[in-house]
Amino acid sequence: MNALSKSRTWMCIALMCSAALAEQNLAEMQLSNAANYCDTAQAIALIAQGVNINTRNSGGYTPLMMAANSGCTDIARLLIARGADLSVKTSAGWDAAYLAKLNNHQAVLALLTTPARPRSTAAEPATPRAPAVKTPSPTAVPSAPTSAPPKAHTAWPKLGKYKPGQSVLYSGTAGKTWTRGVIRSIDPKYGYNLTGVTGSEDANFVVGVNREPFWTAWFVGDWRVNVPVAVNTVVRGTDVYRVYSGGLRLPPLRINADGTYSWRVQSTGGEQLLRGRWVPNPDGPGVLLRAGPQGADWLVYNNSRTGSALGDTIIISSACCSHYAGSRL
Repeated sequence: MNALSKSRTWMCIALMCSAALAEQNLAEMQLSNAANYCDTAQAIALIAQGVNINTRNSGGYTPLMMAANSGCTDIARLLIARGADLSVKTSAGWDAAYLAKLNNHQAVLALLTTPARPRSTAAEPATPRAPAVKTPSPTAVPSAPTSAPPKAHTAWPKLGKYKPGQSVLYSGTAGKTWTRGVIRSIDPKYGYNLTGVTGSEDANFVVGVNREPFWTAWFVGDWRVNVPVAVNTVVRGTDVYRVYSGGLRLPPLRINADGTYSWRVQSTGGEQLLRGRWVPNPDGPGVLLRAGPQGADWLVYNNSRTGSALGDTIIISSACCSHYAGSRL
């Protein structure tokens, strides 16, 4: 074999190894996502392929920890039976049992705290039972200051409420800040066209200039909270990877119509249920949670998109800290 042939052979081997590694990383990421979203069938298929059940995602969480955090009992049971390491901890010292306890997932916590059993050698069911659709229970959602659940929220105005020639406030920052403008025309597919503004603005980001009840009443209710997903591109030589981070579910937030809120958060002293008051965002639609995590004020604003499958979504942000994403429960 001449030098050129040898060079081509080693190049092919390197490319095959790189492809195999990328495929392995993808499968491990898929297992982590399956554990986070209670996709039992996907988890069984990936484990059967030999995916490392103790792999860590970019946040340092194993599939078992993701299942414990999300309350995915079937997947937690499966991972434990297959020998998942229960003692693994994050850099903050959290293990799977702590995450289950933090989010009040008692069924998963019971699995994690039961004395160790021999690993099951039985074959996995060919057709797994689909996990039941989860609905918030009184124990899964931080309790409100009163026993009554939050009142129904007020709907956000649909496209067409504001007319051409009308002065409005619009948000070019997806709901965070607001600027005065004038409606030039309405595109039935894309939204409002404003004078001097390129493109169309979604109906969720255009409101009247005078304060209306929905500016705060739309936010009333229970919100699922999670760390936003970020995608970064990493280049290593000739290899290009997409690295996903975030997505971790956090305890929910409850915003009450009486001007109060409750939010279970993690602090240096352990788990803490914050109860406080909110005030209207002085600059536009939204509510300001007073004295929230880290003692800071947190702005909650509408980040929804008309027609999105995600439904009502919010961003919870503070000048002191990171921000969180939320969706209505």
